[in-house]
Amino acid sequence: MLYRCNILALVGGGSQPQYPLNKVMIWDDHQGRCIGELSFRSEVRGFRLRRDRIIVILEQKIFVYNFTDLKLLQQIETFANPKGLCDVSQASGNFVLVCLGLRKGQVRVEHYASKRTKFILAHDSRIACFALSQNGHMLATASNKGTLVCIFNTHDGSLLHEVRRGADRAEIHSLAFSPTAEWLAVSSDKGTIHVFSITSVDNPDHITSSSRLLRWTQFRLQWVDHKMSKNRTKAQKPVLRMPAVSCPDPVWLSVHCESWNNLIHLCR
Repeated sequence: MLYRCNILALVGGGSQPQYPLNKVMIWDDHQGRCIGELSFRSEVRGFRLRRDRIIVILEQKIFVYNFTDLKLLQQIETFANPKGLCDVSQASGNFVLVCLGLRKGQVRVEHYASKRTKFILAHDSRIACFALSQNGHMLATASNKGTLVCIFNTHDGSLLHEVRRGADRAEIHSLAFSPTAEWLAVSSDKGTIHVFSITSVDNPDHITSSSRLLRWTQFRLQWVDHKMSKNRTKAQKPVLRMPAVSCPDPVWLSVHCESWNNLIHLCR
């Protein structure tokens, strides 16, 4: 869905898909009909929407389209990408796109305003998940080991910080920055959600983390998740969102799974 408007993008899925798996349907819910479609030679792995762009992700290629006339603007070759990993900034006037690079563990950052491309070797192993801050200044990445989450400056590719999710291997399902990039949430197949507090985010060159708050938040969310897991299974893959609120403290964390949604309230 494009923000809170009536435009949605739909891709077929499931055992009896209503739409082909190789098409993206642009649906106007106000008119109750499809107003456009994009067809491809292979299955669509994912898509991202901005007010001015539509990004479609295939197994080894990404297409960037102009939203108003569906004109193709760019094609990007990527490493094998069965999960459809890709993210875009949402700040107006600062379009940043992040996708997989051409080698294992590498990410590609496209800065469209300055017409620059930056490659970052984020991990030695395959990329499992990544997320971009809303302003496009910071990028969080996790490998298929799932123990560390790295935070990079997207402008120069420098490593700003590393946070540890745990010592055991885990599959990272989702990463999410808060709207102000003060918080970073991480969900995994361990049945826990970790929230890391990151300070001085307005200046990425001086980013730090609060270890005391970091430990407290992890414990609280593990306890909340344990309570929810009485009726939920770990097989579900939670997708995290941090919706904008009027003030940064307290923080709301939205958790979406296949069959349920929940809104968690965090206090310092």
